[in-house]
Amino acid sequence: MRQENPNLVAELEKGGRFRQYDFCFSVVVLTITLKSRPILVRAGESPRRKGLPYLFISILAGWWGLPMGPIRTIACIIDWASGGVDVTETMSKQLTGAEKPYEKWDCPKCGHLSPNTTYSCTRCGYSLI
Repeated sequence: MRQENPNLVAELEKGGRFRQYDFCFSVVVLTITLKSRPILVRAGESPRRKGLPYLFISILAGWWGLPMGPIRTIACIIDWASGGVDVTETMSKQLTGAEKPYEKWDCPKCGHLSPNTTYSCTRCGYSLI
């Protein structure tokens, strides 16, 4: 099991999400579309604002490749307008070893809620393994 990052788990419990944005750029007739690195958008922050750098790259450098430049640029703008792609579940599993580390499970022995990143109850020590 991987090490739990308490700050990350706390952010996810508050409603933070990992987002990924498409962006594109063109060189002569070649248009390349890429995905951004996963970005943590904290609760209360705008996912669109976090994706602005990728929007600007697409708007400034994406149009120039014909015929696909304008088509892919518009697709990237639509992706940005929707807030990007939510990759929280994938990132949570990679970083903490649990699919939903911000969720809790009920201990069958004592009923205590324990974090999803542990396999044993934090109160009575009951092990799920």
